[in-house]
Parts: sequence; structure tokens; C-alpha cells
Amino acid sequence: MACANPDQTIRSMLKQTGTGGKVSLLLSTWFFIGFIPGAPGTYGTVAAVLPCFFLGLLPMISRMVILIFIVAASMIISNKAMALFGRDDPSQVVIDEVAGFLVAMATVPFTWPNLC
Repeated sequence: MACANPDQTIRSMLKQTGTGGKVSLLLSTWFFIGFIPGAPGTYGTVAAVLPCFFLGLLPMISRMVILIFIVAASMIISNKAMALFGRDDPSQVVIDEVAGFLVAMATVPFTWPNLC
């Protein structure tokens, strides 16, 4: 659903779907960050820094349980989003970048050098 006006795409998609679709769209685009033009995957990764910080505050076992939930949820949500967008791997869907970054940083201490 490529459109010259991404804001219009958001509005039209939200109007065309029910509550489950709206939630899927919200989460799959990581709170609509995936609609920012340019490099949505990069923006999604940058937006994962804050959740990464908070996950780093938790004990390792809690972190792993939450990550398993996030990865499983991202797979389900991504599949729903692909149906909403009508194509495979739409660039607006960035929850996979978020989940991947969180997994990559799961066992690394949260410091600026590690983050970079």
C-alpha cells in the first residue's frame, strides 16, 4: 500500500480494519515509526533502545521470558500486518527489527559503547 502521503495511508488503513487490525498495525509499525519515510528499519532499531534499556534492568531469567514473548508476538503480529498491507515484508513493519535488536542486546550490558 505505497502512497505518496504516508499519513493518508495510516488513516485509510485504520479506517479499513477492526480493533485487532488496528492493534496489529500499531505494534507492527512500532507505534507508527515504520511510516516515517527514509529508513524505517533503522528508525525501528533506534526506537528499540528504550525498551532495551528497561529490559537490561531485569534479571536475566525475566529478560529471557519477556524476549520469548516479544519474538513470538512479533511473528504473529507481522503475519497479520502482511495481510493488512497486502504484500510480503512491507517496509513499514519494523517490529522484526525491534525484536531482533532486543535479542541481540539481551546478554550484553546496556552501555553506550555496547549500544553503538
